[in-house]
Amino acid sequence: MRDGDLRLDGRSTAAGPLRRPGTWLALVGYAAVVVALTWPLAPRAATHIAATHGPFHIDTLHTAWMLAHESRALTDASTSLLDAGIYHPEHRTLFYSTTSLGLLPFFAPTFLATGNPALAIDVAFLACVALTAWTMHVVVRRWTGDHLAAAFAGLAYLWSTTPIRGFPAAAPYFAVLMYVPLVIYAAATPTSRLAAPPLLAALIALQCLTEPLYIAPVVLVPLLTIALARLARASTRKDGLRLVSALALAVVVLLPVYVGYADVVLRNPNLSRQSVYGGGAEPSSGGGTRPSLAFSLYAYVVGSWYWYPIPAVVLATIVVGFAAVRRSATPPERAAWRHCAFWSVLVFVLPSLRLVPVLRGLHRARILDLVSLGMLAGLAIAACSTWLAARHGRRTGRLVAAGLVVVLIAWPHGAIPFGWIDELGLYPTQPAPDPTSPVISALRAGHGPILEIPMGRPDCNAFAVYRTIFHRRPLVNGYSSYYPAAATRRLALVRRLPDPVAIALLRTQTGITTLVVNAGELNAKEHHVWDPVLADLGSRPDLRLVLEHEGVRVFDVTPTPPARRFGIEASGKGTGTPPE
Repeated sequence: MRDGDLRLDGRSTAAGPLRRPGTWLALVGYAAVVVALTWPLAPRAATHIAATHGPFHIDTLHTAWMLAHESRALTDASTSLLDAGIYHPEHRTLFYSTTSLGLLPFFAPTFLATGNPALAIDVAFLACVALTAWTMHVVVRRWTGDHLAAAFAGLAYLWSTTPIRGFPAAAPYFAVLMYVPLVIYAAATPTSRLAAPPLLAALIALQCLTEPLYIAPVVLVPLLTIALARLARASTRKDGLRLVSALALAVVVLLPVYVGYADVVLRNPNLSRQSVYGGGAEPSSGGGTRPSLAFSLYAYVVGSWYWYPIPAVVLATIVVGFAAVRRSATPPERAAWRHCAFWSVLVFVLPSLRLVPVLRGLHRARILDLVSLGMLAGLAIAACSTWLAARHGRRTGRLVAAGLVVVLIAWPHGAIPFGWIDELGLYPTQPAPDPTSPVISALRAGHGPILEIPMGRPDCNAFAVYRTIFHRRPLVNGYSSYYPAAATRRLALVRRLPDPVAIALLRTQTGITTLVVNAGELNAKEHHVWDPVLADLGSRPDLRLVLEHEGVRVFDVTPTPPARRFGIEASGKGTGTPPE
């Protein structure tokens, strides 16, 4: 019998965990808990998206657009995967942001079946949160044979509030963590079936594709460290070679993605400054900062939506469980504790090392700690129950374990609120852009590249990008983690609008045939220059009004005779910056 077929107490688990009805009932239970905690998102999933903290729902729109583009590119030969259709006329724009490929298997079926990106992204988000809690349950149950301990692990993850109301709600690809418990289990039990190089490589690759720049390093580095430690000892060298083989296979799968990101870096030497969230043409306050280890430790206990809080009852359970397991631990128990603790510490420390200066917000990767610490808490429940059962009877041990589960569920907010959540009530949602809007219908009826005004605001760009799902036309705007250097130059030209010289040059440089003016989003300076034009459209032969709907005006950009006073040669090429 394989060692991986034994529980921590040494007894056999003859039936595999997926063959037990209780395992599948647990999945149904976690799905019900997730739906309850996010109510009323489920009944509104076709028309709404999560909106748990202010403007960050635009990242959900961006993720839905990215996955919709990838779904079509993988099923429609006429759609280019690398040319995502934003920042037109730039090419290979897919890798200016996260590709979210790890979320694609959960998004694509719903989207391809319904054509509804809002429904697809909500289903994917809810499913991934529930599946992560469930795989934690399965692994802890496999280790301990205790459903209460397993339930504590899964609920500890959900009750931290972060998976439901934190950053994964805005960037759903951070909810794809269901492979982490399986990877930790395979690393801790090298003779298990999951540790076979091809299967483990697949798990590693799927988890790293979730976010190749943030999540992947905190998955690969712990595994590489374990592999090197095993290679250094003759007794574990064979296991080390198997783990190295799995890592090598996973890296081969990930290599095309990293080549895509390397291409972006090589084409943009100043990429770190080309971000709307720090250092670029549209800087924000503190977007590129990284929290110190001391502050991160404080935030873990006190809680904030950006630095993932751990419920205090979970931390206390781990401490007590550690004391219990030290007294009567078997080798399998020590291996499980050692690996979960190792992952927890390394995942906590790695984001503070600042190994890749161009990346911002690396502390988001610490969401993996919610998984490893939740699994530690489940192991702690089992250890406490076993210790108490040996001294005061099995019934006492089970009652205490059940009591700790009840305390966890009753714990207010999961962690002490820290400004981002006033009270737990109905889950905040926001309507997604309506695909039946007359504006989208007008854009769908046209052809050629589109420019939407204003262009310099991330929220407006995110909505413009989302609308491309429905009209499928090239867009001069873009919303992503970083942007091409040429976008900065075009933004300077867009800010000259509605100057006819600037429009003529933009048509020459980008080929725009449609201009969308969101009058309700213009700032005071933009209103000052646009209001006279919008009030007297007959004075502009280069702009023909197609539609006016709820403050949004759609124009056809018509060609004008080239003239040197417009800074354009007869050939149609710009001569440079238009004269003042």
